[in-house]
Amino acid sequence: MLKILSLLKNNFTKYSLISLFFLMPFSSTINIVDLGFVNIFAYRLVLALVFVGLLFGGYFKANILKKHIPLIAFVGFMLVYAVLSNLWVENVSYSLKHTFYLIIAFVEVLVYIVLFAHVEKPIKTVSWAFLSSFVFFAIIGLVEIMTYTHIYSGFIDQLKEFSTIRPTFNSPFASFTNPNDFAVYLVFGFVLILFLYENAYKTISIFTALIILLLVYKTDSRLSMLALMIALFIYAVLKFFENKSLVKLYWKKAAFFTFVFVAVFMFLISTNTFVKSVKTDEKGSYEFVEVDKSIEGLRFVFEKEKINFKDSVSSEGVRKNLIYNGVQFTIDSKGFGVGAGQFQEYVYKGKNKYFCNNKGNPHNFTIEVLSQYGVLAIALLILLFSSFIWIMFKAYKRDKNITKEIEFFMLLSLIPVYAIVSNSPSSFISHSINWFILFFMSYLAVEIKTKSELKNA
Repeated sequence: MLKILSLLKNNFTKYSLISLFFLMPFSSTINIVDLGFVNIFAYRLVLALVFVGLLFGGYFKANILKKHIPLIAFVGFMLVYAVLSNLWVENVSYSLKHTFYLIIAFVEVLVYIVLFAHVEKPIKTVSWAFLSSFVFFAIIGLVEIMTYTHIYSGFIDQLKEFSTIRPTFNSPFASFTNPNDFAVYLVFGFVLILFLYENAYKTISIFTALIILLLVYKTDSRLSMLALMIALFIYAVLKFFENKSLVKLYWKKAAFFTFVFVAVFMFLISTNTFVKSVKTDEKGSYEFVEVDKSIEGLRFVFEKEKINFKDSVSSEGVRKNLIYNGVQFTIDSKGFGVGAGQFQEYVYKGKNKYFCNNKGNPHNFTIEVLSQYGVLAIALLILLFSSFIWIMFKAYKRDKNITKEIEFFMLLSLIPVYAIVSNSPSSFISHSINWFILFFMSYLAVEIKTKSELKNA
């Protein structure tokens, strides 16, 4: 027993990182305490315990945190704004909920900064943690695809909330409550899998990557599919410049595989349907499909014909109008934002000018931040991403071989991937995986800067 306790103490940061990253995909399903307006999930509880352990263990050091000042400033500003907005917003419950989300986000960022600083080879650690949890999601997702049956709590909870089956319910959910959230997790995992591929785990990496590709495709998330293809394309381009001499010898094969890549990309995007199996009235207008509140009731959805959406009520039309509404709210608030969580309140009270089918979440990270937290928050976000790009540019100027480093590829691919997939989920702020990806990019930027400076010391 003493040996086990000693082992846990000596490897506290490593086991904490593995536990958190393994639990992260379940951050909306394994509920410990229901507080009404928010839930204490297992991930959040473990995160709090790890934070306390790191705090009292003396792990927080100024020299570690200062490397991530742009990230801490962005998340910290949003948290302070959310706290202050409770004093003047129209709906305090929504504001308190967002404040809670941002407290979790701020703690999460601090915890991962410290854990990554104290764990040897942290990227490899989280890559294997992802692969371990992915086995579960792959099995669940493939079962959902083959049987049209959703068997995990994330979906079952939604059946309790809705009297109708929504069109997105014919996609794999796994433990997530939305296929778009599942797709974001998969796309980020795809980048981690390429890291394992570069570290000699080629067979398992290729097999996992193919399953990820299938699952993302079946989520019907066109943005996530596009992001995944962009990551793969960036990887291929970097490999091309790394092995230009070999490409000259095998240019015909390179041209062939490029053609295949483009063809597969066009096929997947074009066949990732813009329509769903739903019911229409005599005029062809969109309606919800009434079915029994049961898992088997889903089969009814799959038997319906596919019909074209009207633009005003299609997913694309609603998302476009949500953007317009967000810009409108920003202008109405003179650029200061309507307050934490108040986008939902404004829509429900009919203060929006553009029809959005009563959708209370912005479905766009940029609009979510801009409309509720103001222009200054967006400026800090732009500054954060600009710092990533500037670090890569400076590193490349110092040493062009920096492009051969896997960290360079991961950051170069995650910037456009993040910009795309952050506009996919209905709400970005509430999901821990999204904040982790933002931190992960900051970590990669610090690593690139450190490596380039050491090579030129």
